[in-house]
Amino acid sequence: MKLLALKPKPQELLLNFAIMTVVPTPGGKNASDHSKKSLAILDHTGERLFPLESPKRISTCCFFSTTDQMVQIQELLLTSSEYFVKSLKRDSIIFKLTVCSAPAKKKVFIIKNICNFISSTHFNKIANAWAMKINNIFFYKMLFQINLFFWEKFKFNFFKLNVLSLSGLAFYSYRTFFYSDAKNQVVYNLFPKEDKFIRKSYFGGRCEIFKHLFFEPTRLYFYDFNSFYPYIMKNYPMPANLPKIYKEFYLNTLPPTERENIQNNFFGFAKITFITPKTISLPILPVRENSRMVFPIGTFIGTYFSEEINLAKTHGYKIIYHEIYDYNKQFLFNDYVNFFYNEKCNTSNPLNQSLGKACLNTLYGAFGLDSNKKMILMDYTRLADFKPSDLENIVTTDLRENHIGFGKELKSKGRNVGISSAISAYARISLYAYMLEYEKQLVYVDTDSLVLTKPINSASISSSLGALKKVHTNINDGIFMGPKFYALKFKKEQEKLIVKGFNATELNWSFNDLKKQFLREYNNITSNSALASNSVTINLVEKNTNKIHPLTLDTIKRPFLKTSQGIFTKTKNVPPSGI
Repeated sequence: MKLLALKPKPQELLLNFAIMTVVPTPGGKNASDHSKKSLAILDHTGERLFPLESPKRISTCCFFSTTDQMVQIQELLLTSSEYFVKSLKRDSIIFKLTVCSAPAKKKVFIIKNICNFISSTHFNKIANAWAMKINNIFFYKMLFQINLFFWEKFKFNFFKLNVLSLSGLAFYSYRTFFYSDAKNQVVYNLFPKEDKFIRKSYFGGRCEIFKHLFFEPTRLYFYDFNSFYPYIMKNYPMPANLPKIYKEFYLNTLPPTERENIQNNFFGFAKITFITPKTISLPILPVRENSRMVFPIGTFIGTYFSEEINLAKTHGYKIIYHEIYDYNKQFLFNDYVNFFYNEKCNTSNPLNQSLGKACLNTLYGAFGLDSNKKMILMDYTRLADFKPSDLENIVTTDLRENHIGFGKELKSKGRNVGISSAISAYARISLYAYMLEYEKQLVYVDTDSLVLTKPINSASISSSLGALKKVHTNINDGIFMGPKFYALKFKKEQEKLIVKGFNATELNWSFNDLKKQFLREYNNITSNSALASNSVTINLVEKNTNKIHPLTLDTIKRPFLKTSQGIFTKTKNVPPSGI
């Protein structure tokens, strides 16, 4: 591992960041009135208020705030005659605010979103370990400790970096301190045409339900892999260097032996037509249907990673090759995974544990950053200063009482989605081995976890990197309603609900109620055809407001199947006309 030759300046850890929030101005009676609010700054000198009319009193350090607070800060600054504001957004989430003084639009300070650097799910864990409330002082200490972590390990100050998230910080750490272009370990940024081709092979983790519910309580066993993706990154070769590209017309000009040699031994990505075996119960190659990843039976065209194609061929898939990208094999992440896995496992500091885990889990996704998924830079101008020429190259506008915001698209820098695609494909391959071994006992799989009706051989259970570990083995019953939407009932009548996008503690629910809802909905539909667009709707109710959230579960992934034991599923069969 190489380190930059930086001269440490410990005082920098204190001098160039602060927490900024919106608070009622002392004496203000109406907290909702922008004129009765001001900016609160918390740094190493303590908490202070800055009047909006005095921008020069705010230093040029890097400020941080939470997602909700950044929206309020932007609203507040737009009421001032002293400021112009630019916001950088993706999917309506503010990543950064750049605040400039009027009228010269000279940058005064920037504000970054703290929630992009540490997951909100870790806030409570860290706050409990520190015996602190989640407030400005907590966020200040957390940011200080994050920077101290990277300073002590790598001697860089992340407040000075132009990174907007922890995945960006992980990517910077890897490229600066762990990546080496020696020994042919070169990972190039892809050109748009290459990115478009390879990105079609980039699927997520496999998430499928095989048994929705049992008519009688059934003992279940829940397992997941220990740091699954980091294990893949460390132990499997990745596509590196520039590829050799074989077009279909060229492949067809080659002698059969040479053509087959290329098709059987290339390492990389290929556009193919594949025909599945008619009787395969666990299909291997995924396809996208209505933006969802499904594993059907039929004939399809798609782009896939070579190792997943090879697995499919061993299970009877017929493959026709149209285009091949052939790369060198290289192990790229051994030192990186070892370093951060050690930080995750061998420290008592809860924040360092969270940082180690996050750096392990976010790096692979940073390689897959979509350069076509643009960020929007909103530049706000007073209506009095508006010029028609400002509308050039505008993709969106935001009209306020005294301001108008003009949004322009900013392309992300291209990276190499081939790395992300290979890692996620290796993960599906590894998961498939266990799915095949325990096929009759499968209940639910999700990326790096399995739920079975039978315990896994104890020889496969371990706490080592990439090994299976027990999560729950005392489950008396379960309902699996949709991807990342299930309820478990344990011994001693304890119950647990997992539903993506909701906090289960804020919902009014019970295991028996969900089971009755599912059965009532299911009895109103029929599922005689594998192509039937049947669905059930489960209503979730908030405790405090009684607001109802209807969640519709469909048969896009696997059609319903009623058996004597319960409501299960069957493999989706798409006829040739579905190509």
